[in-house]
Formats: sequence, structure tokens, C-alpha cells
Amino acid sequence: MNNSDLDIFIRSLGSDYEQMVKGGLIKPSAFIEVCPEPLTLYLEPEAGVSFGFWAETKIFEFIHFTMKPVTQYGVMYAGSLPEPYQSSVVQSKVREEFGEPFRSKAPFTMPEPFGPVGGLDAYDLTALGYKNTQVVFKYDTDFNVIAVVFSLIERSRA
Repeated sequence: MNNSDLDIFIRSLGSDYEQMVKGGLIKPSAFIEVCPEPLTLYLEPEAGVSFGFWAETKIFEFIHFTMKPVTQYGVMYAGSLPEPYQSSVVQSKVREEFGEPFRSKAPFTMPEPFGPVGGLDAYDLTALGYKNTQVVFKYDTDFNVIAVVFSLIERSRA
């Protein structure tokens, strides 16, 4: 995914699936459902990238890049993200580049098969022209970035 495509997808957060198909942003395809009656539906436009849609409305809510798989079945994103996201590979570098997060979560343990994780930091991208959008860096227990997620800050799930 090139920088221009990423910018377009980030700006498309909050759009619905049908709008994105009609606009030529994505091709019509079957959603991935990870469980019966899911809250989120997924598309995988390329290896290591997931698009998340609210199941009820099919509103585009997030773009997830896997930088380091946390399970044996995970697939790493082979492309590169634009700077400063690509070089932000550890928590100290993320905080040096982005400053204090507006939301942070300390290390915690996820259910199996994930296990312990190093928490996350979230940064509001509104000042960069991305309305109601954040970037979230997720960490392993050594505070290496394992995922970069662009998502809506406020999700309208009425």
C-alpha cells in the first residue's frame, strides 16, 4: 500500500462499505467473520493488513497493520508505512516522535492464544487533518511495535 493509498483509506474511515465499493476504493468481496454474530467484519486487502467494519452498519472503522505477528498464524505486513510510522518501531521511538499519547494502556494479558502484551499508545490525528481519527501503536512485552492501527476515535454504534 503506497502513501497516497494509505492517506485515502485513513480519510475514508467512517464511510460505509457500499460507498467505498461504488467509489472504487475497494473491490466487492466477502467479509471475514471470526465468530458467529460478530461485532466486526473484516476484509484483508493484502497480507498483514485488515480493514474492520462495524457489522451492523458496515461502517469502516479501522485499518490494522501487523508489524510483528503475535501468534503462529499471524501474517506480517511486508510493505512499509510512510514516515514517521515506519521508523517508530519501539515505544521510546514512538513517544519521541509523537509525544505523550492522549490514551495509553499498560501491559496486560490477553486471552489465549495471545498471552501477555506490552500495552498500547494512542495519538489523535485531528491536527494533521484526519477528522475523528487516531493512530494506535500496540506493543509486545519488550515494547516493540507489533501493530499500527488507524481508527475512528468516536464510533457511532447507536
